[in-house]
Amino acid sequence: MGITALEVSEGRKSMDDLQAILDKKESIQVEENDIEFVTTDIELLITEEEVSGGLHWRLKCLNQSLGCLRKGNFGHIFARVETGKTAMWVSETTFMATQVTNPILIFFNEEGGRDVIFRMYNAVTGMTYMEIANSPKKAKSIWDEKIGDKIKFIDQPAQVERKSIERIIEKVNPDLIICDNMDKVKGFSGDREDMRLHEIYKWGREIAKTQCPFISVGQADATGHNSQYLDESQMANSKTGKPSELDFIIGIGRIEKVGYEDIRYISIPKNKLRGDANTIEGMRHMKGKEVILRPMLSIYEDM
Repeated sequence: MGITALEVSEGRKSMDDLQAILDKKESIQVEENDIEFVTTDIELLITEEEVSGGLHWRLKCLNQSLGCLRKGNFGHIFARVETGKTAMWVSETTFMATQVTNPILIFFNEEGGRDVIFRMYNAVTGMTYMEIANSPKKAKSIWDEKIGDKIKFIDQPAQVERKSIERIIEKVNPDLIICDNMDKVKGFSGDREDMRLHEIYKWGREIAKTQCPFISVGQADATGHNSQYLDESQMANSKTGKPSELDFIIGIGRIEKVGYEDIRYISIPKNKLRGDANTIEGMRHMKGKEVILRPMLSIYEDM
C-alpha cells in the first residue's frame, strides 16, 4: 500500500488504485472481526439448550423418538393420499402453538385452505365441525384463549414461492415453519425433477439453520399404498436429494382392513436429532408404531 501511495503522489497511479487497496484491506479486517467460533464448552452448550428448551410433540412416541424440536432441525412428514398428513401437522402444530413465543407460520400449497382452518379449530377446541357451526362464539373463545395470534396461515399459491416465503419469514420471525406441499414451492429449477427438488430442500435446510425448526410435508409414492412401514425411498420423486437434506423423516402408514380405519403406523426412517431427556434410544428409528387418528378432531393419539 505504501508503494502505491508513493506512486499516486508522483502521478504514476490514480487515487482509484489506492482506494481499491484500502477497500480490500478494510474488507479483510471486517471478515476477520466477524468470525465467531462455536464454543467447545460442553457444560455451557448443555446449559444453553436447557434454558432455550424446544418444542415438544403431542404424540408421546414422537417425543420418545425425536425429542423436542430446536432451531436448525429440518424434517419431513409424508404419506399416501387420504392417510392423514395434514391431520398430523395440524395435531402437532396446534399443540406446539401453546409453547411458542413468536407465531407458527404455515404455508399451505394445496386446495381447501379454509377446510384446514376448521380442522385446526377441531384440534384446538375438541369440537366437531357441527359443534363449531352451532357454537362459533364458543369455538372462537377457546381459540383466542389457547392460540390467539400464534398461528399465521397462508394458502395463496402466489405466496408459496421462494422470494415471497423469504419475505414473509423475515416479517413474521416465526418459531416454527410448516410447508405443505414442499415439492410445489415455486422459484427453483433443475435439469431433472429430483434435482429441482434437491434445490428446494437445500433451501429449506438453510432456513431451518438460520431461522427456526422447519417441517415440510409431501406425498409417498405408490409403493407406500396399504403399508404399515414407510421408508425414505418411498418419498415421491425423492431419489437421494430430498432425504439427504433432512434431519428427520416421519412416515405415516395405513392398511385397508375392516376395523383399522383409524389406525395409523408411524415410522422414523431417518433421525439425526440429538434428542432430549424424553428420548428412548430403542425408539429412535420406529417402524410402524401404532397410533390412533381421530379424524373428526384432526388429532393423533398414542395407543
